[in-house]
Amino acid sequence: MYPRLKDLREDHDLKQEAVAQILCINRVQYCRYETGTNEIPVRHLVTLARYYNVSMDYLTGLINTPQPLRKTAVKSEKGKSSVILFEENGSAVRRLITAKQLMLLKLFIQNL
Repeated sequence: MYPRLKDLREDHDLKQEAVAQILCINRVQYCRYETGTNEIPVRHLVTLARYYNVSMDYLTGLINTPQPLRKTAVKSEKGKSSVILFEENGSAVRRLITAKQLMLLKLFIQNL
């Protein structure tokens, strides 16, 4: 079902046991995801996309070119907080936010 799971694991010189530990599951369960016997939960796909730094589209086979995950940078300028979102295509979008919004964003990012 997800042919890239095995490819990415092997590209990173990992054994199934190591990836299973990353996902906090046993090796047999992970093996079933790789072979398509069991459907992999979205939370595990997100974890693997972050670990391998690839987009969910690439991980699930929707696109064939690996795209890195979008990164977020937070900067402070003259007492104003701004957030810069980096899109997959390299473009950036800047948004001004309040201190409370910045605090909530930092908490959200820490919990990813």
